[in-house]
Amino acid sequence: MEEKRKKPRYDFYIPVYFPEYKSWGFTKDISYEGCGIDTDLTLAEGMVTTIVMDLPIVGPITLMGYVQHFYKKSKKTGFQLILVRHAPDMAEYYNLYYQFVKSVSQLRDIKKLYGDYVRKEIITPFQLPDYNLNVSEHV
Repeated sequence: MEEKRKKPRYDFYIPVYFPEYKSWGFTKDISYEGCGIDTDLTLAEGMVTTIVMDLPIVGPITLMGYVQHFYKKSKKTGFQLILVRHAPDMAEYYNLYYQFVKSVSQLRDIKKLYGDYVRKEIITPFQLPDYNLNVSEHV
């Protein structure tokens, strides 16, 4: 099946909270315009709701969107982001999200470059040993 999306999606796991339902889910993929969310909630297509995404390194941000698709068997929700004109702080959250997705695409490019270097034997990857960090020993 041919990809119809205008923007690329990146596989990425991010915890997502639905404050309206006091329920959690997590993203399976993200893009500049939305994300796929796995959740135990049954969400109606077209409904508008708010989510809180706990972006790694950044922190929790609030985003508004609507359910573009809901797949009952997989419990996956296609969530389309929207900006609300009379909520200027939402634009700042959306900007943070946009910058985060942009950084994910850059990290993907770096990962590809790393793989290219390994394949061309420009670098040799080092296998780190397993580690057990006891946080209390390092505090």
